[in-house]
Amino acid sequence: MHLLRNTHHEQLFVRHRRNPILAASDWPYPINTVFNAGATRLPDGTTLLLCRVEDRRGLSHFCVARS
Repeated sequence: MHLLRNTHHEQLFVRHRRNPILAASDWPYPINTVFNAGATRLPDGTTLLLCRVEDRRGLSHFCVARS
């Protein structure tokens, strides 16, 4: 079996130099971590992020952030 490796591909994603955008220290209550958020721009120009957050018990829940 031969595996072909494509070494000539374009980079699909570039990590922003100020990542992570959201950190546990930004939250208004104690959490362990914030996972990558999904983002969309609303018709009024607001950016909405849907974040998965892990609380101190190890349970995940979703939070919404807007800017």
